[in-house]
Amino acid sequence: MCGFTGVFNKSSAQLQFHDNELLFSKAEQSTYYTTNSKTIAFHGKLYNAQELKKKLENNNHQFETNSDSELILNVYEEYGEEFMNYLHGTFAIAIWDDVKKELLMVRDRVGEKPYYYYNGRDKLLFGTELKKILAESKQEINYEAVESFLRFYYIPQPMTIFENVFHLMPGYSVKYSVVDDTLQLKKYWDINPNSTEKDDVSYHSIQMRLRETLRSSVRERMGGEESAGAFLSGGIDSSIVVGLMAEQSSEPLNTFTIGYKDYKQYDESALAKQVSKLHKTIHHELFIEFDDLHEVIETIIGKMEEPFADSSAIPTYYVSRLTKHHTSVALSGDGGDELFAGYNKYTSVYYQRLYSKIPRMLREKVIEAPLHLIPDDKRNSFTSFATKAKKFMRSAATDTFQMHIKLMESYDRDQISRLVKNRALTRFNVDEQLSNYFQYLNTNEPVNRMMYTDFKFALPNDMLVKTDRMSKINGLEIRSPFLDHKVVELAYEIPLKYKMRRANGKIILKETFSDLLPNDIITAKKRGFEIPLAEWFKGELKELVYSTLSKEKVEKANLVHFDFVEIIIEEHMKSKKNHKNLIWSLIVLHKWHENFLRNVEGGKK
Repeated sequence: MCGFTGVFNKSSAQLQFHDNELLFSKAEQSTYYTTNSKTIAFHGKLYNAQELKKKLENNNHQFETNSDSELILNVYEEYGEEFMNYLHGTFAIAIWDDVKKELLMVRDRVGEKPYYYYNGRDKLLFGTELKKILAESKQEINYEAVESFLRFYYIPQPMTIFENVFHLMPGYSVKYSVVDDTLQLKKYWDINPNSTEKDDVSYHSIQMRLRETLRSSVRERMGGEESAGAFLSGGIDSSIVVGLMAEQSSEPLNTFTIGYKDYKQYDESALAKQVSKLHKTIHHELFIEFDDLHEVIETIIGKMEEPFADSSAIPTYYVSRLTKHHTSVALSGDGGDELFAGYNKYTSVYYQRLYSKIPRMLREKVIEAPLHLIPDDKRNSFTSFATKAKKFMRSAATDTFQMHIKLMESYDRDQISRLVKNRALTRFNVDEQLSNYFQYLNTNEPVNRMMYTDFKFALPNDMLVKTDRMSKINGLEIRSPFLDHKVVELAYEIPLKYKMRRANGKIILKETFSDLLPNDIITAKKRGFEIPLAEWFKGELKELVYSTLSKEKVEKANLVHFDFVEIIIEEHMKSKKNHKNLIWSLIVLHKWHENFLRNVEGGKK
């Protein structure tokens, strides 16, 4: 089973649960349990089940099964509405309490599991798949979400692409009371806003805590029910996870890597192979070819419940498919960048300070003017550097918050407002949400603010959506040791000076786990899980661009102005500007819209 959908009839106070029909790992549970007065639906994985069960048995709780669902229901009976604070794992939970006449829905702390809900006049719909909720409710596109999607290439939660259907935020619960017909949202977990000010901890002691906490997280996620493999990108985070797995495994691990034969600037397979050799893993490689690329793109977009245009979903799909041939569970390095200052954009604060010391006239005439003559391209190191430098300069003249937003954006908000045809009423202010995240921590360090903003915004909206969707399509379960809430809380206690020195991030990770990392990985520059879309759009995928974004199809969808789309494509094809992210977002949006209309029309027949 893969998740659940619930339909609660308000007038009769009747609740029905349905299994979602997607292939998924046996290791991850999606089950129901019922007592005389309570019913639970649970999707996810508990890592402290044995500990919880022992504690409850000591308090005279008795169990009929070994299911996590029954266990969680007993935790609820013991601790009431604070029960989720005792759960250690990933989860989407719904509990109906017939005595209180209340429905309680809970999503895990970081947002590894999706959770949607719709509060209609006659019924409340909720669950882990959007399409099941839509089957029971009216389908109308949320144009505010369309604008945000084109701006960021993902839809910021709690919005979804549909009106009045919401994504429950990570670390939140929502309670529906039959008595007064109300929904009550409550945040039950977050980072301590004062945690980043603990500068008095010793480097050695924090290293020891980090090593043991992450090691324990890896051990829990390896589990005992089946042999877990690991994604191995050739970066710091996945290499550490593989090293910690190898330390605790009696058998050789299976590791999985995606590479590119023709685009070496995107390829980290050689570094991944070094890690595999160091830890003696059974290593599996797949080099992406174009033979089935069109089919894969159609599969990915066709399975997406909402538009999602992080192009690294393509290699994530490939590595998930490769992995599923050998195991049903794999560990990943997700979260390491957001917690330990791994992204290149965090170094922009350091460079911004240096750049601001250069006289303005010199910056504009000698540095910026010549750079703007160089086309946006990543085909060689010079043009790639120029592309990054231009993006930095566009943001460096602003304050740190605005700079961070510009570095997060796929495309500028003002340009998107001219592109989108049906201007939406602004009911959900994304910039206000980002500002609240940026101001949340009690710190004077802008990099800490940037990391927290990414942890709360980009991670659950982008990285975890990508991992969840691409693994789910292939029936694979992904577990992320860095996202254990104990690891997360510890990471925010670590002073920035231990994570970043000048323009170098992940210092404490590199030094704490140096015995698990080949030297080439420690010194390698951050690349990211990218694909050569800019080049593909001018070559192998050129037909896809023009066929999907033809005048006929764009005007039929009536979402964006075709004249603007035509200019964007022309500038990209002539290498005047690199519009790869926006072009890919537009392709995804229009293909998703075609599928949406097809489903609507099919439902009317």
